[in-house]
Amino acid sequence: MDSDFLNELKNFVNCKKTSSYDGLQQYHGITQHPETKNYIMVIEFAQNRDLHYFLNKTANTLSWIEKLSLLQEISRGLNSIHKNKFIHRDLHSGNVLIEYDGGATIADLGISKPVNELSDKSSIYGVIPYVAPEVLNGGTFTQASDIYSFGMIVWEVISGCRPFYDQLVELMERCWHQYPEKRNFSRSYKSEKRINYLYGELDTLINKAEKGKIKFTDNKGTKISPTEINDQAFYSSRPLTPLISKALTLQSMRLNSNVITDIQMVIM
Repeated sequence: MDSDFLNELKNFVNCKKTSSYDGLQQYHGITQHPETKNYIMVIEFAQNRDLHYFLNKTANTLSWIEKLSLLQEISRGLNSIHKNKFIHRDLHSGNVLIEYDGGATIADLGISKPVNELSDKSSIYGVIPYVAPEVLNGGTFTQASDIYSFGMIVWEVISGCRPFYDQLVELMERCWHQYPEKRNFSRSYKSEKRINYLYGELDTLINKAEKGKIKFTDNKGTKISPTEINDQAFYSSRPLTPLISKALTLQSMRLNSNVITDIQMVIM
């Protein structure tokens, strides 16, 4: 039984302490492969697989209310993780599972860590488009970097359809902000201290849309082509440290080259 397996189980139990329905994938137990003797975690069956698959299958049928509700459910799971002072560190559409009724839950907490535990820069792991720029620039994972990943998920859910409401665009842009401290949705709520309020932001949008206070274009019947998958591209998590180190080295070489050029210009 490896450390990742035990870490996922431990993090799941910790996050489950606060609520029975928290937007996290349900774990039912542990079993063992009869031949390899490897341990296997038994989770709730996700009939619609992951978010990327689900969106490709339903891109032409989901309404804006359904898309907002989908994002709200994902934000509920992220809220549960952050509320328990954890960082997911690998949030992307492949780690969001879709149940038979279209409900979304977050899975794969194997590399999650408490917020007060420093990330190991030598073992950065993930899917590049979802990784926050400060992490790719040599920084550490934080709850703000999870928010950045959520912003990419927002884009994936609404891509191909233009929203006609600035508040949704603003929410997405805040998730993507280059400064981590600007990706802040925290607010005080009852007895809770400052917690992630992405769920509440989306709840407000849904309530306004249902009451007709805001309107989105009806995209049912709109023909959106499924995303073409490049056979050479990576769509699953992988170690990113070698790529980041190479990029930082190239960046340093480029900066040094510019400095040398500037010096030469001054001398000449």
